[in-house]
Amino acid sequence: MKHYLFLFVILGLLSCSETSPVGPTPEEIKAEKQANSKSFHNALRKHLKAVSSRDLAALESMMSPDGLMHLIRPSTPIVYTTDKYIKYHKSWFADTNWTLESTITDSKVGEDVGMAVTEVMYKVPERDGEPYWNQMTISYVLQKVDGNWFVISDHSTSVKKSTDKKTVG
Repeated sequence: MKHYLFLFVILGLLSCSETSPVGPTPEEIKAEKQANSKSFHNALRKHLKAVSSRDLAALESMMSPDGLMHLIRPSTPIVYTTDKYIKYHKSWFADTNWTLESTITDSKVGEDVGMAVTEVMYKVPERDGEPYWNQMTISYVLQKVDGNWFVISDHSTSVKKSTDKKTVG
């Protein structure tokens, strides 16, 4: 009985001790979430810059090491691998007659997965004798692997194009 009483007293003292591990403080949790969000947004900005500057090597560095990737574009088959995603961009980057401006408009970042919505303006000075532009919304999903964020989904839709038919109203 003495042993149980002694064990109970020791456990009680340890549980009251300021040095006993109780987990991170709310401030530490908040700081960790902010650092994770910052890391996510830095990775996404790196990806957006790689696309707008046609930097294939930087784009490849943003691809998941496990090969997972979804590229979803209007009126085209879905691309399911990083290799095909890079092949698509290599072909597109060969055309240097376009510009792309992106703005991150919304995001939600978890511990290992985050998503963001971007507004994008794609412009070509001349297509079929006319200036062409395509206002798009692109959503991205990034996954953290071994402490680094990688793009695993790129889904775009056109909001409005210069070639849209004008309606009489």
